[in-house]
Amino acid sequence: MNAAVARVAPSVALLAVSAVLTAVLWSAVAGVVPAAEADPAVYRKTVQPLLARYCFDCHGPDQQEASLAIDKLNADVAGGGAATVWSKIADKLSLRQMPPVDADQPSDAERQAIVDWVKSEMARGGLHYDDKLPMAAYGNYVPHEQLFGRAPAGPSWSPPRYWRIRPAAYDQLIRNLRQRVTVTNPFPLAGEGGFADYATAYKIDGPGVEVLLRNANVVAESMVKDSAETGRSIPGMREVLLPLCTAGPEQPTDQQLRAAIGWLYGSILARDPTADELREREAFYRAGATKLGPAAATRNLVASVCLTPEVLFRYEFGGGSPDEHGRVRLTPREIAFAVAFAFSDLPPDAALRDAAANGTLQTSAGVEREVRRILDDASIAKPRILNFFREYFGYADAELVFKDRELNTNHHPRALVNDTDRLVQLVLSEDKNVLEELLTTNRSFLPRDYKNELHYSYSVPPDWKRTDDPVTMPGDQRAGILTQPSWLVAWSGNFDNDIVRRGKWVRYKLLGGTIPDLPIAVNAQVPDEPHNTLRERMRVTQEAYCWQCHRHMNPLGVVFEDFDHFGRFRVRESVQDPEKTAKNFDAKGRSLGPVMRQVPVDASAVIEGSGDPAVDGPVTGAVDMVRRLAKSERVRQVFVRHAFRYWMGRNETPVDAATLQAADAAYVRSGGSMRALIASLLSSDSFLYRKHTEQTARAENSQFENVASHPTKKEQSP
Repeated sequence: MNAAVARVAPSVALLAVSAVLTAVLWSAVAGVVPAAEADPAVYRKTVQPLLARYCFDCHGPDQQEASLAIDKLNADVAGGGAATVWSKIADKLSLRQMPPVDADQPSDAERQAIVDWVKSEMARGGLHYDDKLPMAAYGNYVPHEQLFGRAPAGPSWSPPRYWRIRPAAYDQLIRNLRQRVTVTNPFPLAGEGGFADYATAYKIDGPGVEVLLRNANVVAESMVKDSAETGRSIPGMREVLLPLCTAGPEQPTDQQLRAAIGWLYGSILARDPTADELREREAFYRAGATKLGPAAATRNLVASVCLTPEVLFRYEFGGGSPDEHGRVRLTPREIAFAVAFAFSDLPPDAALRDAAANGTLQTSAGVEREVRRILDDASIAKPRILNFFREYFGYADAELVFKDRELNTNHHPRALVNDTDRLVQLVLSEDKNVLEELLTTNRSFLPRDYKNELHYSYSVPPDWKRTDDPVTMPGDQRAGILTQPSWLVAWSGNFDNDIVRRGKWVRYKLLGGTIPDLPIAVNAQVPDEPHNTLRERMRVTQEAYCWQCHRHMNPLGVVFEDFDHFGRFRVRESVQDPEKTAKNFDAKGRSLGPVMRQVPVDASAVIEGSGDPAVDGPVTGAVDMVRRLAKSERVRQVFVRHAFRYWMGRNETPVDAATLQAADAAYVRSGGSMRALIASLLSSDSFLYRKHTEQTARAENSQFENVASHPTKKEQSP
């Protein structure tokens, strides 16, 4: 243990226990809990007949596709050595990848019966089933008709959970405590396959614990040092910490110690300590003061509060008695933090804390009033709204795509991203038909710097005059975010367009479709044929095996061939002329390089299987396609699904149908207002209610009953 860590040694045990228990709870909430003893009769009576009906035609006695004979499997999932096979079967069923679309399909209840049985049997053997449905990349696997095609079966709710705070929220907390110290942020966001901040996506590992220990020590040491220096301490710190740091043999009075502990809880956790917490922190300080001295005891006291799980995770368990549906409502304090973090990485403001204290947040209408107050107040920063569109469209990734500057010296991706940010903010400020506008507007902001050269990315004339106002682009060339250079670059390759990724984006983000991952055995290589266009080279994906998936992507991606990989509009593209290149030598027989020729761009396509008959059919290019998509009810509802995921921090499930339908109705009723959509989501039952199943309640009670820093179930003052 290094010296920096050793100085806060008395608090190491507290964090280590908290981290371990957090990890245990994480697994328990995810469903990894011991199951009852296996009952072979369940397999024979329920599971095996379903497998025989839906699976044996392809994986039975007469045929074994992929060398899989399901009829040879037995009920001993954990002990029979077939756990991996059973796990894959459960995955295929839950993700609706099997049976094939042209075969008889099991009902939702039948699918779930098999999946639940596999989960139970794996848990019985101490094995972990990694359920993919909650993962960010698998949000669309709940059929759209289950969410929008029928009346909701009941009220919505979310599971109780821990939600690790975002990196910016942790940075903000540290800045609020000590602006002059530099710490390492241990909370990266990955965001692979979906939105970055999912509640179940992250845990704190061993290296993260060490970083947190060092950070707590740095902050605590700085606070204790500055408390002795007039003018360097933050408001209130000197008055409460100095008596602890400089206490003599008699130690500080009970009143002084309690005042310091209360100030620390208020400054770090934004609440008062409970009676148990107050008593335990007092004992912790006094024991440390006797053994290590008052200054060290004060440092450890500060560090111990910085290391409570509540600093690192948002608790969303709810409180009170369950309603008739078995749901409990989030406490006012939990709601206040959930609403605050829905808009930024700052804790609740004074008005939101007052609303929690006076009972305003006890009703959905009261929550909606607070949400709308924040939405309507231009002085309140709400960066997470813009960030939703950055993540949803993915255009900010343009800065991550390498481009050879020699091919386009006017390419500055950061400026392109800023242009699109400004366009999104303009549409949000108007707040009318937001999705349709973002998909179809031919307005655009053009770069304001880089010597006026970036406008070439937008294909505007050379004599374009600089302006800070949005520019109206030719309607046959540009339509919304998907024709912005930033989006086109973000979804391109290093040296060419990317038809597959663009088409997959449209299928997933706008149409709510699903595309299986690339099979391991497939060598996904487009031939290097400089004399052919990219569209022509994509013929390799039309082979029978490949086309099963590529037919869902290629037609939606090829329409963007109207643009080059820098996002510049074009009607012709350059390819090599093989005959002239073969003859292009100087008098000494040295090659003079390739000779290029111009060929017309073909961006036409035929859309099929979109899920909306009004969308299917031939299109002439990107502008034609996105305008058609923008009018689609399905596209609008899929957009609502993505907004749900972002603000709920999880994928939607069939139980969320009521929330999704209400949010969609609010959006339509308001004329396409993003504010109305957000207000509906943040005052919904999915946002406000938690349903404790037996396993999550058992995990919560057993894993945290002895952790001193865990807040009590009863409501704390905000």
